[in-house]
Amino acid sequence: MQVEEAIDLYQRALVLEPSNYNLMDALADLCLQVGDAEEAFRLLSISTEKAPQTNPIKWMYYAQLCKGEDAVRAYRTGIDFLTKQLELLQPHQAERRKEVADLQREVISAYCGIAELYMTDLCFDPTAEESCETAIMNALVLDSTNAEALQTLASIRISQCRKPEACDILEGLHRRYDAAIRQYTARTLQDDLRCTDEDLEHINNLPTPEHCVALVKLLLECAPERRSFASYSEGLLKFVLQFDDENPEVWYLLGMSNKSMETPDVEAAIESFAQCRVLLEPLLKQLRLQRQHQPAAPALGGAEECEQTSIETLLCAVEAAEADLVAAHGEARVQAASTAATEAMQANEADDSAMEEVVAAAVAATGAQPAAAFQFTAAAFAARGPQLWGPEEEDEWSTDDEENAMDAS
Repeated sequence: MQVEEAIDLYQRALVLEPSNYNLMDALADLCLQVGDAEEAFRLLSISTEKAPQTNPIKWMYYAQLCKGEDAVRAYRTGIDFLTKQLELLQPHQAERRKEVADLQREVISAYCGIAELYMTDLCFDPTAEESCETAIMNALVLDSTNAEALQTLASIRISQCRKPEACDILEGLHRRYDAAIRQYTARTLQDDLRCTDEDLEHINNLPTPEHCVALVKLLLECAPERRSFASYSEGLLKFVLQFDDENPEVWYLLGMSNKSMETPDVEAAIESFAQCRVLLEPLLKQLRLQRQHQPAAPALGGAEECEQTSIETLLCAVEAAEADLVAAHGEARVQAASTAATEAMQANEADDSAMEEVVAAAVAATGAQPAAAFQFTAAAFAARGPQLWGPEEEDEWSTDDEENAMDAS
C-alpha cells in the first residue's frame, strides 16, 4: 500500500473516531513521511495537549517541528515520559533488551536535540553554553559510546573553538564507522542474496546514511586542521551513495571533500558539483512553478518555503565552491572538467534507461519468477555494454554466480 493511500484511510478512520489519539499520532507520522510538516504539526499539537502520555515518542517528533523554547519544552516533556517508561522496564531489562535500548536511544537523541537548539536557535541565551554541556553530559551518562551523542559533543567543541578535542572525537568515530562499513562491503554476493533486514541490523555499528552525512559535515569543518579528514569524508560519502545517489547535498559534500584534499582532485570535485546541479535545478524549478500557479498565496507554505530556501542555499554554495576552484586552478581547466562531467552523466542516464527497458522486458517475459533472477541481472548488465566487464569476467559470472543465484532462489 502506498503512503498516500494509508493517509486517506487514517483520515477516514479519524473522522469516525476523532478522539482516537493513537490514530492521530500514526497519521502525523505518515504526514511527516510525505513531507507534510504543517499537517503533522497540527495533529501533534492536538495530540500532545489532549493525550500527553499516549505514545510519548510523539514528543520527539513534535519537538522537531517546534522552535526555540517550545522545542526545548517538548523535548524535556518527552524525556520525562520516556524515562518513566525506562524505570518501569528496569526489572525486565534482560528479556526486553531491545525495547530498553530503543527507548534509551530516543532519550539520548532528545538530549542531543536540546544541545543543538542551544547552539542554533537559542545561541544568544545567557545559559546557552551551560545548557549545551548539561544536555550532552546527560546523553553520555546514558551511553558514552553513542555515535549521535559523540558527534554532538564534537560539534559543541568546535563551536567552543576547541578543535583539537573535536578532532580526536571525530577520529575515533570515523574508525568505528570505517570498520563497520568494511565489514558490510566485504560481504559476498551469496550473502546479499540470502540477507534479510534483520541481518543488516546485526552488522556491528553499521552507520545510517544520515549519521554518515552528519559526521562528514564535522570532518570537513575540521579538515584544515587534519587533511586526512577530507579523504575520510570521501569514503563515507561513497558508502552513502550506494543507498541514495539522488541526494544533491551528498554530491555537494563529495565535491567539497575532493576540493579539500591536500592535493585537490579538481576533476572529481567538478563532477560532483555538476551532479549536484543536475539534481537541484529541477527541484527548484518545480517549487517556483508551484508558487506561480498559486498567486493567491503570499508565500509558499512553511515546509515548501524552507525547502526552496534550502535548495537555493545549496545552489549558492555550489556556485561559491566552483568559483573557488576557478580562482585556484584556472577557468579553462574547470570548464573542461565540467563539460566532461555533464557529458558522462548524460551517457549514464542513457545507459540507465536501456537497462530499465531490458529488465522490464525480462520481467514481463518470465512472469518475475525467483528462478529468473540471474537472467534479469545478466540481461540488465548486458545492456550496459561490454565496457563494464571483459570476456573473462563475464565467463566467471556466468558459472559460479549463476549457481549461487539459483541456489538462493
